Amino acid sequence: MEPRFTADPRSVPGDFYVIQNECMGCGIPQKIAPELVNWVESSPPHCGWVRQPATKKDLKRAIEILKQQDFGCHRYAGMDPRVLQSIPECCDYFVQPGVDMPQPKVSWWRRMWRKIVPGS
Repeated sequence: MEPRFTADPRSVPGDFYVIQNECMGCGIPQKIAPELVNWVESSPPHCGWVRQPATKKDLKRAIEILKQQDFGCHRYAGMDPRVLQSIPECCDYFVQPGVDMPQPKVSWWRRMWRKIVPGS
């Protein structure tokens, strides 16, 4: 399905993605699963999905990335119930039709920016 946010074009296409220009270079995804997420730019540091999960182990690690991330820049745009139920706040679509999901986490950077630049 189409991502809810603009996916960074340097990531491989797929259900897991990083929001364009949202990476803060925290390094957490690279520590959890460097074969799935790695640096796509070094200055400033920006990560991207270099491979989509292909196995159950990959999927568990991808879910862990979304759970552990600091800034909410990694998202899931698919419909796999295992992912939707594990991390609904990081998913672009509903767990079940008619069930509201919590709003996505707003990164501290975006919250700070909104205070500095009202109306953004």
